[in-house]
Amino acid sequence: EVTTDKVMLAKEAVIVRDALDPSISEPAQRVREALEAKGLETPMVANGLTDEQKRKRIESAMRDVMDTLGLDLTDDSLCDTPTRIAKMYVNEIFGGLDYRKFPKITAIENKMQIDQPVQVSDISLTSTCEHHFVTIDGTAT
Repeated sequence: EVTTDKVMLAKEAVIVRDALDPSISEPAQRVREALEAKGLETPMVANGLTDEQKRKRIESAMRDVMDTLGLDLTDDSLCDTPTRIAKMYVNEIFGGLDYRKFPKITAIENKMQIDQPVQVSDISLTSTCEHHFVTIDGTAT
């Protein structure tokens, strides 16, 4: 069970990290603040690990899991699985949690004089359940 003090310290650590990192854009800061205000921000703790260090640790842990399950890590179909999973977690599934990687937002001139919001439907989305680490796929209509 996570205590309120630990959650507050974790949030403060992320805020301090972000404040010290000039590579976090103003739009990324605004999105994070909006998510925090609604209680939707994923709880994070600054651990000081680089992406490469994270991949190495996850790879090692995945080897332990596979070993525990009795999977043959010398088999050609399984031998690179720990590396693939580590890359998938750090670079893909949880890569979006790093505000330094926030996508660039571009404003353009309204040459067509559109006076209503642009509506987009059938947007595919992928997320991850933070409780079970399973993928959630869907479509926003």
